Amino acid sequence: MKIPLYRLLSLLSVPLALCGCLRSPDEPSPEDKPREAQITLTLHTEPVRSKALYGALDDAQERAVRDLSLYLFHRSVPEASQRLYIANPSGAVSLRLIHGDYDLLALANTGADPGEMTLDELEAYRLEVTREADLTARNALVMSAREYLHVDSDGDIPVTLERCAVRLDLSVTLAESCPAGLALHSVSLRNVAGYMTPFGENRPDIKNLLSPYGGLSLSGERRFERCYYLYENLRGENPAIRSQAERDLSRAPKGATLVHIEASYGGRPLNYYVFLGGNTSTDFNLRRNHHYTVEVNILGPSDVDTRVSTTDLLVDEPPAAGHNLSQIARMILTPVCTNDPDAEMTLRYTLLEGTGSLAINDLTIFPGGFRTVRPGEPLEVTYLQSKEGRVRIRFLLTDAYGNSVSREVSTRYSPLAIAYTVDESDRTGGRVEIVFSLEADMIGEYPCCYDSATTTGSSLVSLGGSLLFPGNAFTVGDYSVMSAECPLSFSFSDSYTGRFTFGDCKGNTRAFEIHMDKTNPVTVTELAS
Repeated sequence: MKIPLYRLLSLLSVPLALCGCLRSPDEPSPEDKPREAQITLTLHTEPVRSKALYGALDDAQERAVRDLSLYLFHRSVPEASQRLYIANPSGAVSLRLIHGDYDLLALANTGADPGEMTLDELEAYRLEVTREADLTARNALVMSAREYLHVDSDGDIPVTLERCAVRLDLSVTLAESCPAGLALHSVSLRNVAGYMTPFGENRPDIKNLLSPYGGLSLSGERRFERCYYLYENLRGENPAIRSQAERDLSRAPKGATLVHIEASYGGRPLNYYVFLGGNTSTDFNLRRNHHYTVEVNILGPSDVDTRVSTTDLLVDEPPAAGHNLSQIARMILTPVCTNDPDAEMTLRYTLLEGTGSLAINDLTIFPGGFRTVRPGEPLEVTYLQSKEGRVRIRFLLTDAYGNSVSREVSTRYSPLAIAYTVDESDRTGGRVEIVFSLEADMIGEYPCCYDSATTTGSSLVSLGGSLLFPGNAFTVGDYSVMSAECPLSFSFSDSYTGRFTFGDCKGNTRAFEIHMDKTNPVTVTELAS
């Protein structure tokens, strides 16, 4: 249906001058013509009567009508419907309407002509918002009206425009009872509607909610005051809530709008969540054209008040202070988010020192990756490194609202654990026994070497009764056992020097040079790698 458009640059009631003329035979008689009426629509907006706050428009701006779109749908004569866009409206609109019943829909302060629409299209029309400033563009608020008109005579008809926005006046105060060290960091809104339909009720999809919204960073302030404008968000009620203390994350409807206050105490993040709505217990509806005043008094860090959530990462079992190469370092971490037990959290880590790999619950995680975890579920973290040196790992736990806490653990990886004993009781007879003790990861299929290039003198060298010759590689014991010994027997005639190198599955080695003669004590010297 085409609706004629009338652009009125100023609102003037223009009387029509009618002149007499001859009527053609086909022209309908005056009594056959649809009867018309001269109607004046008088615009009204309700006063605000609110105090000036940071972010607020003044009273005149909140009541301003800077442009106006009118849609009048005749219920029985569609051709009699009209559409008007007025760029600079005053307080009244005069027009002639055919007698009958009308649906009147009005939009103000959209900034441009929304265009021709059917009634169904207008009822589905959406106002989008991506940031807070969108709602106060041109220092005005979008308004709407929907009324039923019965026109049967000339007259004045009042039209009341309602603001499509919700106004929230918020104050946050640290009470005198707050302990020293409790600090405010930021205030923002979460789950704010990203769109609204001016002619319908609004409960937007979760994916169309904005978080955070209108955030401000704080530093040292004990009191915060601000005005916010946002769109209608009707999330319903929870009649099971009995008190304000139960108005928390676990009981609020999904998508309910809330104030998020980030603070800290004693190095731990504190998050205060205050839900908005028609009351302080059961109602979670934010309605357009309503003015809400919320005063938040923070009494201290409390785990009893269920609106306060603490995010933390507990190191229940730290790694041992030292590990041998190829030995797994183990630790137990537990994420914490009080009063939000179903929240998903993410755990990341940074390897500040070290060259190894890390796994969480047997799943390898590379630096920069993350695991999704839940509060209260212990996490087994394992770390393996094949090179000696210090290890420092920083874990970063982030909750569903972007708050993070970090914890750091450390250990040290030492060279391969090798011990030895020397039996030189028959050294003057030319016989010496040296027993090397190896850790489990060095035995079995991983070769050890008797270095031919550094051997001087002569000696029969045997391992467990089997002769070894310079250049031989050999294995020790059975790698299925936890430890093994490498007994080397030497039978020499004068003086002898030999080098033996032991390695593990990761390519780490330790080399020892052995010197013996019949007049001086046996020396076993570890060589620098």
